[in-house]
Amino acid sequence: MRRLALLPLGIAFGVAVEWAFYDPELGPALTAADLAVGCVLLTCGTIAWDRKDESRVGPLMTVAGVTWFLGNVARPLLYLHRGPLVHLHLSYPTGRLPTRLARIVVAVAYVDAAIEPLAVNDWLTLVLSS
Repeated sequence: MRRLALLPLGIAFGVAVEWAFYDPELGPALTAADLAVGCVLLTCGTIAWDRKDESRVGPLMTVAGVTWFLGNVARPLLYLHRGPLVHLHLSYPTGRLPTRLARIVVAVAYVDAAIEPLAVNDWLTLVLSS
């Protein structure tokens, strides 16, 4: 239940980041969509984490939501959400990676997400998303 109490703080963080780093060239519709995606990740992650404490899905989704908003703060942080999302995708529903190959792919995804020149590579992005 304590995690659910933190949800408003996460959403407030998202709103503050979207507000502080608003780009008029992108417009309000894209900003609202960006806010919605981050809030959905945070909300679903927090609820999943609260309901199934033994699963790692909730924490992964929550981290994906926070890193989603961090992408607005600075360009090198733009791709940080990819690591947790790939991890979530390959480890669902338990949050645990089933094979060595899955662990390698997730490790590459986190490295890719942390290093902007790698993250902007269209081919690597396509491989990681498949």
